[in-house]
Amino acid sequence: GLVGSEMCIRDRTYVLNDKLLKHEQFHFNIAELYARKIRKRFSEIDSKNAPLLTYNLIVNSLKVEYNSYQINYDRNTNHGVKFIDQKNWDKRQTLELEKLKAYKLKYSF
Repeated sequence: GLVGSEMCIRDRTYVLNDKLLKHEQFHFNIAELYARKIRKRFSEIDSKNAPLLTYNLIVNSLKVEYNSYQINYDRNTNHGVKFIDQKNWDKRQTLELEKLKAYKLKYSF
C-alpha cells in the first residue's frame, strides 16, 4: 500500500541523489584535472626568465579549455542522466588524472 509506495519513492530519490552527487564530484575532479595541467605547464617554464605574461597566457588558455570541458561534460551526460555516457566520462577522466598524477598536490599533516 502506501508504505510500499513511500519506500519506492525514497529508494528512487536516494539513487537519483547518489547519481547527482557522483556527477557533481566529477565537476570537482575536472577542476583538479585542470589544476594539474596548470602545474605541469608551469613546471615546463624557465621560471628565472619567464615574464608574468607567460603564466597568465597559460592560465587563460587552460581556463577556456576548462570551461569548454565542463560544458561538454554536462551536455554529453545530460547532467548525469545519461548513465552510460557518465560512465564513459568517468573512465576518460580517471585516465587523464592518472597521466598527470605527478602534478597532484602532496599534503602532509
